[in-house]
Amino acid sequence: DFLSLDEWTPSSADGTLMLGVLREPAASSVWGVFQSAKGLSESALGVIVHPSAEVAPSAVLGPGTWVQPHAVIASMSRLGLCSYVNRHASVGHHNVWGAFCRINPGAHTAGSVVMGDRVTIGMGALVREGTRVGDGAVIGAGSTVLSDVEAGQTVMGTPAKPRLPKQTTP
Repeated sequence: DFLSLDEWTPSSADGTLMLGVLREPAASSVWGVFQSAKGLSESALGVIVHPSAEVAPSAVLGPGTWVQPHAVIASMSRLGLCSYVNRHASVGHHNVWGAFCRINPGAHTAGSVVMGDRVTIGMGALVREGTRVGDGAVIGAGSTVLSDVEAGQTVMGTPAKPRLPKQTTP
């Protein structure tokens, strides 16, 4: 059994846990195990922001969120449970993210981007203002997203186009 619950203990003296370093689908699966087996709630999760990251005072970071060095999160953005903002990535103003979203190094979302749960944005990708990205979508590295992305869809290229069959979200 890869996951022995007895080995998982709070990450800090105040009892918070951090799942943000896990990639999908492991992070949401592990969280589900914790919730059912240990009776944990989202309030048991901490938030980690590197000192060199810039987070606007009006931004809201969901429980379990990690923000890496030199990342930027602009005003009025709301990131969901266990989001992960990698180094040198930026999240534009008024973004709304679901749970377990991940933006990789050097990627950027413009303003008012809405993302469902379990979305992954590849390294160096760009997402245009006002774009909607569905649950479980994957945006390939270096892609430029100019239009909405359906749930479970993988898009790549400039402009980004569907390249792989749609995946069903768990």
